[in-house]
Amino acid sequence: VIGRLLMSSPKKEQGFTLIEMIIVFMLVGIFAAIAGTMITQAIKTSEEVGKAWSVLDKLRYTSERLVRELREVRRDPADPTTFDITTWSSSVFSFGRYDGTDVTISYSDVDDKLEITYPSVTATAQLLSNQVSAFTLSYLQADHSSAATSTTDIAYVVVEMTLLDDATPYQDQFTVNLRNRMGWY
Repeated sequence: VIGRLLMSSPKKEQGFTLIEMIIVFMLVGIFAAIAGTMITQAIKTSEEVGKAWSVLDKLRYTSERLVRELREVRRDPADPTTFDITTWSSSVFSFGRYDGTDVTISYSDVDDKLEITYPSVTATAQLLSNQVSAFTLSYLQADHSSAATSTTDIAYVVVEMTLLDDATPYQDQFTVNLRNRMGWY
C-alpha cells in the first residue's frame, strides 16, 4: 500500500523558475554596475592624488634646493659690507657662494622652467622644476618690509612660485635670510 502511494503521488520538481533566474541576473548586473563605477572612480581618484603628490614633491624639492643655495650667498671679498651678487632681478639671481662657485638661478616663463647654473663649473643649466607658471624674486632690507635698493642693504630674498598641473595651481612662498660666516645678519 505504501509503495503504491509513493509511486502514484506526483513528484515535485526542484529548481528555479525562469522569473527567479531573471531577477537574480538583474540583481547581479545592478551590483556589478555599481561596483564597476565605484572601482573606476577609485582608480581615477588614485591617479589624481598621485599626480598632485608628484607636483607637490617637485615644489618641495625646488623650495628646499633654493633655500640651501640662497643661504650660501657670500659677502663680497673685496667689500665685506656687501654681498657677492652680480644680478638680482625678479626672475634671475646670480651670486657667489662661500666655496667660490658662481650660481645663477633663472626662470623662463616661455619654457615654464626654473633652472640653476654653475657657470664657473659648467655652463649647462640644471632643471630645478618644470611646470612653473609663475616665479618671482624680491629683495628686502633688514627691517623685513622695505625693498632693498642695493646689494649693501639686501638682507632677505623672498621667493614666490606656482607650479601648474592641468588647471590646478600649487603655490609656495618663503623668505630666506642671507647668512654669512662673518656673523652679520
